[in-house]
Amino acid sequence: MRLAAPSWWGRGRSAVGVVGTLPAVPGIRAVLFDFGGVILSSPFEAFARFERERGLPDGFLRSVNATNPDTNAWARLERSELGLDEFGDAFADESEALGHRVDGREVLGLLMGDLRPAMVEALRRCHARPGLATGLLTNNFVLSDGHVDREHEMHEVLSLFDVVVESSRVGVRKPDPRFYELACQQLGIEPHEAVFLDDLGVNLKPARAMGMATIKVVDPDDALADLEAVLGFPPLTSFASPTSFGFASSWICVLRTQIHDGSTVVGRRRAGSGDAGPASGPVDGGPDARIIEAGSYQTSCSVTVRR
Repeated sequence: MRLAAPSWWGRGRSAVGVVGTLPAVPGIRAVLFDFGGVILSSPFEAFARFERERGLPDGFLRSVNATNPDTNAWARLERSELGLDEFGDAFADESEALGHRVDGREVLGLLMGDLRPAMVEALRRCHARPGLATGLLTNNFVLSDGHVDREHEMHEVLSLFDVVVESSRVGVRKPDPRFYELACQQLGIEPHEAVFLDDLGVNLKPARAMGMATIKVVDPDDALADLEAVLGFPPLTSFASPTSFGFASSWICVLRTQIHDGSTVVGRRRAGSGDAGPASGPVDGGPDARIIEAGSYQTSCSVTVRR
C-alpha cells in the first residue's frame, strides 16, 4: 500500500462563507474530500510543539513550505520528483536559507493525524447514496517501504472513495487546476456538479473558479453542517442508527451522551460546548435501543429510545 501522506500545511487561509448560510446546490453528483485536515486531523499542533522544543519561530515550518511553493522540496516530493532522503536534505537547505536548518525527515515524522469519526461517517453516507460519487483529492508522497501505520484502518476509509487522485501518482498537485480536471474526468462529471472540502483556502480557489461548490474545513462540525446544506439531504429520520444521524459530530455527541433508557431527551447543537442540556447517562441506549423519531439537527433534536 502506498502512503497517503497529505500536504496539510503551508499557505494562508481565507474564509469561504459563513457556516449555516450555504444554500442547497442542485445537481451535485460528487463530493470531493481532501485527506489531511479533513478526513484526518491537522498536524499544526505537532508543528507548533516541534518549533517550541527546538526554539524555532512560530510558524517556521509552514513558512518554509510557503517559499517557492510550486518548486520547493515539498512540492517536488509530492510529485514524486524527490525520494525521502533527497527531500530531507533539500528541505534542510531551504530551511537553513531562512535561518534555521531542519532535516526534512524529522518533519515527515510529524504528519500522521487522527481519523475524524464524524467526517468518516459523512463520507460513508455519501458513498452509500445512489447517484452521489465520492472522490479523494490528496497531495501525497510514497514511503520507501510502501506501507503506512494503521494500514487496515486507512484501507477501510480509502475503500469509501470511488476515485482517488494522488499527486504522487499523477505528477501534478493542488492547487494546479489540472489536478481538479483529472478528478472530474475520472468521475465523469463537470466541475459544477461537485462540492469540494479542503482545509486550505489556496486549494479551494481554483476549484471554485472552475465552478465547484467549496467548503473550507476549519471546524469540522461547521463544515459538515455546510455539507448537509449544500447537498440538501432528506430528513434525518430516514436514518436508523445514532452514529449515522446527520453529519455534524455535535449531533452524534448529543445522541450518545443524552439518550436515556425509554425516555425522550432534547439537546441543542454544539454538544460538549456547555449548552447540550442537563441530561446525562450511558454512552448509548444499549445494544437493543433504536431511534424511532428525531427532529432537525439545525435547531434541536427530540429522540425517543425504546428497548
